[in-house]
This record gives sequence, C-alpha cells and structure tokens, in this order.
Amino acid sequence: MRLCVICPTFQPSKIPCGVGDYTTILVNHISKLHKLEITVISSKHYTGEKNDCIITNYELNKTLGIIKLFFFLYKQRFDILLIEYSPPLYDKFLFIINLVPLLRLFTKTKIIFSFHTLYGNFLSKLMLIPALIFSCHLISTNEEIDAIFEKRLRFFKYKLSSIPIGSNIFPLTMNLSIGDLGKSLGLKENILTLIYFGFYYPGKDIDIFIKALKILKEKGLDFQCIFAGSKWPYTPQYYDEMKKLCTLLNLDSHCIWTGYLPPEKVALYLSIADISVNPSSAGLTSRNGSVMASVVFNIPIIGTNVKTSKYFIDNKTCLLFEARNCVELASCIIKLSQNKELYNTIKSNLKELSNIFDWDKIAEEHCKLFE
Repeated sequence: MRLCVICPTFQPSKIPCGVGDYTTILVNHISKLHKLEITVISSKHYTGEKNDCIITNYELNKTLGIIKLFFFLYKQRFDILLIEYSPPLYDKFLFIINLVPLLRLFTKTKIIFSFHTLYGNFLSKLMLIPALIFSCHLISTNEEIDAIFEKRLRFFKYKLSSIPIGSNIFPLTMNLSIGDLGKSLGLKENILTLIYFGFYYPGKDIDIFIKALKILKEKGLDFQCIFAGSKWPYTPQYYDEMKKLCTLLNLDSHCIWTGYLPPEKVALYLSIADISVNPSSAGLTSRNGSVMASVVFNIPIIGTNVKTSKYFIDNKTCLLFEARNCVELASCIIKLSQNKELYNTIKSNLKELSNIFDWDKIAEEHCKLFE
C-alpha cells in the first residue's frame, strides 16, 4: 500500500510548528507498525535529509505549486492521501488545497483530511465544502474540532473520526535520581519546582504567571520556576519583555530561562518539575503540545477555566483558575503544593489519562482508516 502525507512543516523545518512535530512522529510510528510505502510532501523549509520519500519542490502556499502537486498526485495514484490541515500551513491559498480531494473524481485514491484547527470568516469555511464532500474520511485531532463539527458541520459527522494528538516530548529512561538530575541541571534541591514549557507570545499570558510568582514570594513560599522554550519567531520581543518583568519584580533568583532546548533536554526538565503552569487565556486543550507533554509526564497542571474539556477536569486532572487572575493562579499553586492528597490524585489520574495519547494507539487508529 502506498501512502502520501501532505504537511508543509514536516520536521525538521525552518518553521517551528506543532502540526509538523505531530505529523513527523505519526509517520514514524505508522512506518514501524505497518509495511507501507510512505511519501511525504513537505516544503522548501524542510531541513532534514533529502531522499525520494521526502518531496520538497512544491510550493504549497502558492496556487501554481498546489496545481503542480495535483497533477503529481494524479500521475502517482497513491492508495491513500493524508492531508494535515491547519489554515496557517497553506496561507492565503487555503482554498486551493481544499480542492485536492477532487482527485477522487479521476483516481481511486482514498483521501483523508486531518483537521488541527478551523477558523476564519464564513467564506473561508464555505471553501471547505470540496474537502468535506470528496474526502473519504475526516479526522478531528482535538476537542475544538469536535465542537465545530457538532455545532456547524453536523451533516459531515458520519465521516469524522476523533483521533487525538500525542506529545512530541517523551519520558527518558534515566539512571540518575531526581536529586542528582536536578544538580546536573543547576537546580536547587528539595524545593517546589514549577515549569512553563512552550513558545512565548502575548496570548500565552506569561506576565500573569510572573505576577503570581511575585505573590508566592511575598507569601514566603520557597520555589524555583523553569521557563523552558524559545522565542516565537513573529514576536521575539515578548520573550525579552517577560525576562525584564521578572527582573523588575526581583524574581531573577527564582527563575531559570533556558531558551530553546532540544526535546531530550526538555524531557529532563519535565522529569524534575512538580507543577506545570499553562496560564494562557485560550484554556487547557488537547491541541496544545505543551499541555500534552505535561500529561505524558504526569505533572499536575494548572490552567485557565476558559473551556470545558472531557480531559481536563478541575480537581481531577488539573486545577483551573480564572484567566488573567494572578491572585487566583497563586492560590492554585499554593493549594496544589500543600495538599498532598489532591496532588497525588491528580498525578494518578494523569497517568491513566496519558494512555489515551499513546502514539502506537494513535498510529493504529489512522491505519484502520487506511483499510
């Protein structure tokens, strides 16, 4: 069976992208589970080893590039075509990629659209119609997509399968104790360790987290906070602004700013952390790779109560606070650090929850759709 996967940000790439991370790991797991001939259509931004299985000469953010891709797919007549879909991946030429499923009129290729995000005005949603009609299967990778189909696209739900994303950071097998690991990373011992992991841009509300840390310091709580991750390419100044705020509030001795880290180094910091804080006003969602990493590492999570989730339930798998309320966030941190029974309950529930996001299960669910 011949499988073709379209993802403009297949990793490694010059463009950091959660969808690209997800697709790369998914392809690797599918190839381990089943003997498929896999071809990936990426873009010129791909920086990995070039071979016949990774095609980068189609400009997927230009009309001509996608038209050329269409004729390539027609000529190749793959058995399966899996299109990873998120509007930013295809820029202003989003409508053209939605026409690719018309390939079914001319070939026997089974076409699957995998949705990561869906947003825009009425016209942009109208442009989805060819993809919705001519795709054989549709995949929802998170609860947000599930909700959109439930509210606005119910007619197409019979084609929809919900298959979640997994974490792009994996737990490591280590011979070191947590104490020795902390020493090797220059961290203090026997102290509450908080972590934020991800990119830095205004929607992440890191300023609220830093102001909550100031409250913790004023209350005499002994802690250290790891800010793991790097600048977002489109708003690099935000990262520097947050570091300056940290200095202004006299928190430098409590905070470690790591900058960009490779996944295996992030895994070391996540292995040490006691509490993961995700202060974003977007709420806790299974679409967020940083949140998924916390789940896989079984780190109790604190996030905002903006959205209702079947995965993230207050006092069961997380603690929730009102968005942009630093006082409430500080109270949640204190509560979770001092209530060992609650802490252990959340940790145990996250361990059970992490089974849902197992990559082998995710890959197997995809392969069932290929049959």
